[in-house]
Amino acid sequence: MKFFNAKLNSLINVLINYLLKENKQAIGTLDDNDFNEKFSIYKSLCNVRPPNPISNEYLENEKNFFEEFNKVRNIQTIDKIEPIYKNYPSVNTKYKNILSLWQGDITTLEVDAIVNAANSQGLGCFQPSHICIDNLIHTYAGVALRLECNEKMKEIKHLDTGKAFITSGQNLPSKHVIHTVGPIIDNLSSKNELYTDNYGVSKSKMNDLANCYLNSLKLANENNLKTIAFPCISTGLFRFPQELACKIAIESVIKYLDTHENNFERIIFNVYSEKDLEIYDNYIKKYFQTVPEEKITEPMSELDKKIKIIKELLNDCDGILIGGGAGLSIAAGLDEAHLNFEETFKDFIEEYHIKDIYSGGFHHFNTLEEKWGYFSRNCVTYINTKSTQLYENIYKIVKDKEYFVITTNVDGHFEKSGFDTNKIFATQGDFTNLQCSVPCHNKLYESTDLLKEMVKRAKGRFIPTELIPKCPKCGKPMTTHLRVDSAFVMDDYWYQQNDAYTEFINKNKDKKLLLFEFGVGFNTPSIIRFPFERETMKNKNWNLIRFNKDYSGLIISNWDYETLNDWESIKSLELKNNFQERFIPIADDINEVIKKLL
Repeated sequence: MKFFNAKLNSLINVLINYLLKENKQAIGTLDDNDFNEKFSIYKSLCNVRPPNPISNEYLENEKNFFEEFNKVRNIQTIDKIEPIYKNYPSVNTKYKNILSLWQGDITTLEVDAIVNAANSQGLGCFQPSHICIDNLIHTYAGVALRLECNEKMKEIKHLDTGKAFITSGQNLPSKHVIHTVGPIIDNLSSKNELYTDNYGVSKSKMNDLANCYLNSLKLANENNLKTIAFPCISTGLFRFPQELACKIAIESVIKYLDTHENNFERIIFNVYSEKDLEIYDNYIKKYFQTVPEEKITEPMSELDKKIKIIKELLNDCDGILIGGGAGLSIAAGLDEAHLNFEETFKDFIEEYHIKDIYSGGFHHFNTLEEKWGYFSRNCVTYINTKSTQLYENIYKIVKDKEYFVITTNVDGHFEKSGFDTNKIFATQGDFTNLQCSVPCHNKLYESTDLLKEMVKRAKGRFIPTELIPKCPKCGKPMTTHLRVDSAFVMDDYWYQQNDAYTEFINKNKDKKLLLFEFGVGFNTPSIIRFPFERETMKNKNWNLIRFNKDYSGLIISNWDYETLNDWESIKSLELKNNFQERFIPIADDINEVIKKLL
């Protein structure tokens, strides 16, 4: 979280200054450039503040701050949280599509409700140094949550163990918070931990913990909430034994589902520590997994296995490098059929028998008026296309990671879909620029308006002669900035992006980098395909995922471009640094695979 965002910096300054004026005991100096430090100060001031009235202006500023802050946090939507059958294919429960086990920060979950392990006051923890879920939730919900809790507690007076009440989520991604009080356990002897099934915990304490889950689900159901996430209630400062707490949590949820009509679509067991993850993992296998592996009727498909691995790599990687080829834009719908090639270029097809948009760019036309008639129509066709779902979905996958894009595509669809232009290296040019055809100098000229004017004033295949672009320096004809021969201009910006690409490669050599190669064939394999293989082979922490309908695998001979596409066969090879174990070929539809990764 150590970063500088001018808007966030300004907003948090307003919050801190207000809270400091209220809290006369707070002292110290503030590093104006350290957001991390500022947020820590805000957290402390927020946590210790009593539920006294506060100005509407402050609450509005707090709302604005968290709206902006949540844009840079790793917010988890429900579609990113897999139900247990995905990770436990032999799970034997009718609730396999509803239950989930997820490790992470509960305050990042965009669900109908998260459950807060509260105390009997119901106002949050007033000790900033406490590492508890109560502190965390009140921090990211803001002062507004304590004020709402206070109004509720005026009616409740005292929140008994096992009971629960509901509030809005205030500034959290979650719509609501359900607050429940878990049982507190006295220090347990090692003898009890080792030799009793219940770790020395009384029946009443176990019932109290079960009621936390049952009453929270009851409240959620009464409010028609469909998605809810539970933390590991009472296992922190309240010292409830983790293994027993896990057992009670899972069995209580199943009991409620078995005995109540409900509309729950997802119930998430949220764990934070590795130990809790291991405990829940083991108990899920023990409690649900009663079907022998060999009798499972629906084994995980090869594609699902690949997707599972890729998701794990996405969670674990330090950065993502994307290589985009022509196959990506075709998969996105930017092909002849979707661009109405036969209708749009009917006159050129009849006159010159052009077979497709791509080959038309290399055709020899009888006149410059016709050449620019075709080029302008071609360029404007692509310029007018809207952002596509496939590119947008890929951006959703990478946007919260360090990423870079190298592409041979010239249609600008990475930019249209939200990718940072500073993180894109378009090696082959783009449709919007013109250059001298000689070239007499290394400069590009933005030409969108001119190209549209050509299309507007064209008579059939011909544009007006006066619109034929000429170099402002030497007077020779201009041409589109597309790499078709050695005359291609590589201007300062081209070299700048080339350097940025090289820098990204170099700074990630010792990190965990995930490479996505989309639709790169053998027209220009030396730009993306071969370098991606070579660099991944060299760097032991890199993994390469290749999406290609026909050539998803590796070349098996030096004299042709035949590829070995079978995953199991590839894994049986012996390649440098076990590259075969870090390479996944995918010939399936890119659109469907990317949707499954979201």
